[in-house]
Amino acid sequence: MLAPEGIFLCSTPNRALTNPGKTLAGKPWNKFHLREYDDTGFRQLLGQYFSRIELYGQNPASRVRAGLLRFCGQVLPGHGAVYASQMLKLPRFLIDKQAWHSVRRAETGAWEYLAAVCRA
Repeated sequence: MLAPEGIFLCSTPNRALTNPGKTLAGKPWNKFHLREYDDTGFRQLLGQYFSRIELYGQNPASRVRAGLLRFCGQVLPGHGAVYASQMLKLPRFLIDKQAWHSVRRAETGAWEYLAAVCRA
């Protein structure tokens, strides 16, 4: 239940990067998730209930990375694209910047995680 002037906060891994090639109906690789949305699906779902939605992102991904994962999702069987996504994150263990993990307005680009601030 949300008060009339309440604010709804919600987040999701960006399926386009965490489960590339999988449909919304497909079971996410993470066994604790029932669904993961891409930015378009997340906005559409929330737009059914809220008139104002501010979308934020965490862990930006380059267009090259997003395109590579989209390609892997189309050609690799099973969860092959998920493994590719995880492999692409390995350099962060050696070189990591706190700024990569900060939450920022998601106006453009691809983000590994999406967070929404919604109002009626």
